[in-house]
Amino acid sequence: MMSVSVFYPQSSLDEMFARVWKSGSLTRGDRDRLHSILSGHAVSSEEKALIDRLLYATRRGWLKIAD
Repeated sequence: MMSVSVFYPQSSLDEMFARVWKSGSLTRGDRDRLHSILSGHAVSSEEKALIDRLLYATRRGWLKIAD
């Protein structure tokens, strides 16, 4: 079986937030991106607020975790 790599252009955190909120699910790629944002550099207060909203929505069951 041949695997195919798909390139997704990097979008800003607010664009990712809007896409995740609209779809209702947080993909593995989204989680990896959040992890790299948190571990890669100092997070601004706006970025932290968006990430906190995603985590809160996930805990409340408003967003699903997709594999």
